[in-house]
Amino acid sequence: MSVMDGASFLWQDYLIFSLMLIVSSLIGVFFALRNLKRKEGSSDEMLTGSRRLSALPVSLSLVASFASASSLLGIPVQVYTQGGNQIIWAVGIIPCLLIVAFFIMPIFYRLRLTNAYEYLELRFNKTIRTIGSVAFSFIILIYMAAALYGPAVALSQVTGLSRDISMLMIGLVCTFYTSIGGIRAVVWTDAFQILLVFACSVLVIAKGAFDAGGWTRVWDLAGRGSRLPYLDMNPDPFLPHTFWTFAIGGGLNIMTVYGGNQANLQRYGSVRTLGEARGALLACMVMWVIYISLQCVLGLVMYALFLTCDPLEAGTVSRKDQLVPLLVMQTLGAWPGLPGFFVASIFSASISTVSTGINSLAAVTLEDVVKPTYRWMKADLSEKASYRITVALGLVFGLLTVGLGFAVDSLGETAFLITFNVFGMVGSPVLGVIINGVFIRFVNSWVSHHQPDLYPVCQQ
Repeated sequence: MSVMDGASFLWQDYLIFSLMLIVSSLIGVFFALRNLKRKEGSSDEMLTGSRRLSALPVSLSLVASFASASSLLGIPVQVYTQGGNQIIWAVGIIPCLLIVAFFIMPIFYRLRLTNAYEYLELRFNKTIRTIGSVAFSFIILIYMAAALYGPAVALSQVTGLSRDISMLMIGLVCTFYTSIGGIRAVVWTDAFQILLVFACSVLVIAKGAFDAGGWTRVWDLAGRGSRLPYLDMNPDPFLPHTFWTFAIGGGLNIMTVYGGNQANLQRYGSVRTLGEARGALLACMVMWVIYISLQCVLGLVMYALFLTCDPLEAGTVSRKDQLVPLLVMQTLGAWPGLPGFFVASIFSASISTVSTGINSLAAVTLEDVVKPTYRWMKADLSEKASYRITVALGLVFGLLTVGLGFAVDSLGETAFLITFNVFGMVGSPVLGVIINGVFIRFVNSWVSHHQPDLYPVCQQ
């Protein structure tokens, strides 16, 4: 066991952590059994929930799927080391998600696509669709690998359990319930997990501020240490912590997630009506602002507690990813069960991210690889075979994610920065193509392949 200032992971912590994993798995089993009972075992049910999902769990899932363990471990550390300007990111999210809700989402919802990148073929051509699908697959695999690695670091720090075993546990649980329960299991598990994340964040902040001497002292120390937010209006795009970098760069990064990413575009189409889908995204926007604000406040609390003894300089931890787990063990370690609650929230964030990615990759692969292959062979793909292939794809991508998770440690950066940079470099061009298709009518393919009657639909 790892012991930090007398605190260690006790049986109560293992119990709470284990219950979270069990509940997540049981949700998948419930929906798998329900599908069998209602004879709804189809690829459409697995990938879109037969387009009958409710707005509330979908809105929670939209937050959970990308509020990953990487951000839980990364945002507070960025505030601790660089200052509170991360909060400006929340400001940039608002206009970007409003654009998605009122301009981009309606198009994808009305087209009723399983693979969102089919829009690129309708609007441009097959090659553009293929590029979009390949780019998404690359992004989500890297993102899932980093999300898988983050909580493994947390668990190894507070319990001494091997990171390899931790990643295997997360990956297998995700693969299990996603493969058998489909998107309904993913959405409802996400809803359960994001509520756990919010509750745990509030708990750690409250106890940490109390230990630091109260909120007044936390703000005072943050102000003296230049950790409170400030407006640096320098227009140089190469400076990493200015208002423009966070508001524009950070906002557009989130816009690539919600306006150009299969995982979320797929969810919009799974809700019963366009109004409910838009409401789910707007609720997601509010929760994102709250989520980022909580993580920034946690960073300020961390600064107040570690001001006189930096754990990195003291050698208490070896890397930045471990600062938040250390903070939790020092603030909650004396209360049996609460460290387990924290670890459960970290795992919840990771599991929701990985399960979302697995389901989305299965959708893209089914539509862009499996079905075209059957058509090329002039063979019929029955609904039953399509369902079985979808389940098999979930298993394959789950195991692949576990394998890639072992490579993240060698990249030399925190998992949060890895995922943020990958989304910016690869996701932004895909979003740019979609925005061109939505807003600029005269931007077309050299050889147009879309049907004449589809063009007005894409421009509504």
